[in-house]
Amino acid sequence: LVQALVEQYNDDHNLFGNLAHELESLVMHEWIYENDRWFYHFNFTTMIKEANGTISSSNIFFAEVSHMQGGDAWEVNCCCMINSKKDGHCYGCRNNGSPEMQQPNDTGAYTGGHLDEYLPFGGD
Repeated sequence: LVQALVEQYNDDHNLFGNLAHELESLVMHEWIYENDRWFYHFNFTTMIKEANGTISSSNIFFAEVSHMQGGDAWEVNCCCMINSKKDGHCYGCRNNGSPEMQQPNDTGAYTGGHLDEYLPFGGD
């Protein structure tokens, strides 16, 4: 799923060849349930390689995908590069065990995690 998010980000931003991001690692993920919808938050890193194969930069991303309870269709709500310092706020990540998850500064960029609730049934 995260690889598909990186590929979609590259396509959406016309990043090809040496400009394209490559998935480096999944840093963390959290799932949140609000208003009959499941939200999945991800932090992952990407790298961009120069023509000679050296890594020119490493970047951290935040992504949110969601689907309705009982549904099969996934929706990408947000996939963006973020600053390496924690700036955004998400009750869902904080309350469900991932307080170090990094979100965008603009809390309107993602949909889930704005309600101060916990996962039903303990979340495990």
